[in-house]
Amino acid sequence: MGPEVIILTTLFAAIFGIVYIIVTARHRQRMALIEKGMDPGNWSAREKSGRSYTLKFGLLMVGIGVGILMGYGFTECGRVASAPMKTVQERMGGVGFALPGVEIRVVDE
Repeated sequence: MGPEVIILTTLFAAIFGIVYIIVTARHRQRMALIEKGMDPGNWSAREKSGRSYTLKFGLLMVGIGVGILMGYGFTECGRVASAPMKTVQERMGGVGFALPGVEIRVVDE
C-alpha cells in the first residue's frame, strides 16, 4: 500500500468527518430551537453575519497553508545519504553512502 492510498484515505476521512460534524451540529441546534418553541427558519437568517464567515474562511486558509508548508518541508528534508554506525565510527566527518537513485556532487565554491 503506497503513500498515495494513505493520503487519499486520510483526505476522504477528514472531509467526511467535517461534513458529518457540521450536519449533526446543525441538526442538534435546530432541534433545540424547536424544543424551545422558536422557529429555526428565523434563526438561520440572523446567523448569517460576515464575522462568522470571515473567521471560518480564515481558519480554513490557515489549515490549507499549514498543510502546504508541511508538505514542502517533507519534500525538502528528505535523506540523500545513509550512514551506518560502523561507517561513521571509522570515518569521522563522513555522511555515509548515497541512497539508490541519488546523484551526489561535491562542488568547490
